[in-house]
Amino acid sequence: MGTVPSAAASGKLSGMAFKVRFTEDRDRMSDYDTGDVYDFLESGVLSIAYAANKAKWTEYHRPGTWVRVAAESHHLPSQTGQ
Repeated sequence: MGTVPSAAASGKLSGMAFKVRFTEDRDRMSDYDTGDVYDFLESGVLSIAYAANKAKWTEYHRPGTWVRVAAESHHLPSQTGQ
């Protein structure tokens, strides 16, 4: 199972509200915008809902497919970073 969300060491995530490291590409983290929302569901499922200014959809990532979520301190699970 992945780790709980945490702020980057510098306190900033290069303009992104949160980042996710997936197991298929452990060398980089995928960036998400401030309007996007992440949440931790039952059994370790990570959900990512995309902002309204983009096509509206939600992705679900089962345990073992994601490793880490790093979020700005104001961007908590189930909330936008705005």
